Amino acid sequence: MFLSGFEVVEKVLREFVSSECVSGVSVELQLDRLYVLKPPKHQVYAEVRNDVTVTPDYVEVQPEVIDLGSGRVVEVYTLSNVETYIAVLKPRVEMPENCFGVLLPRSSLLRCGVIAQGTLIDPGYKGNLRVLLKPTMPIRVERGARLFHIVVYCRDKPFPKTYSGQWQGEK
Repeated sequence: MFLSGFEVVEKVLREFVSSECVSGVSVELQLDRLYVLKPPKHQVYAEVRNDVTVTPDYVEVQPEVIDLGSGRVVEVYTLSNVETYIAVLKPRVEMPENCFGVLLPRSSLLRCGVIAQGTLIDPGYKGNLRVLLKPTMPIRVERGARLFHIVVYCRDKPFPKTYSGQWQGEK
């Protein structure tokens, strides 16, 4: 069964969610932090093997602080079309053992020429979610911008195997 956006907030998300982020079938997750991917130190490439994953280095991107006047200040990231980024989303999730989730990009990203990739969220996963962003042209994104939908599917009993991988509890 699908959870409604309000049920996702109640059962999966562990921090405050603005009502503007809740829809009938999903909750929109917001940009919290941004990293640019760089080749791993002491290696030419990243690796995905059966026993280990060697990830690229993540270099945190610092946002530009912009004063919009009237006391409104925002933080904005400028993304280059020659880099690949990992966006950390908020709020943090705690997926119940009888549910799994799917991350889907908002159409705003696609309309702005950003190739965006989400992932499956396993039952039992806890932590902040990460997504891949690959702009096809330079783009500015405000911290807190809604980037991805989380859609959650549940069943009556727990799945026989839950997440226990190296990314558990990631912040």
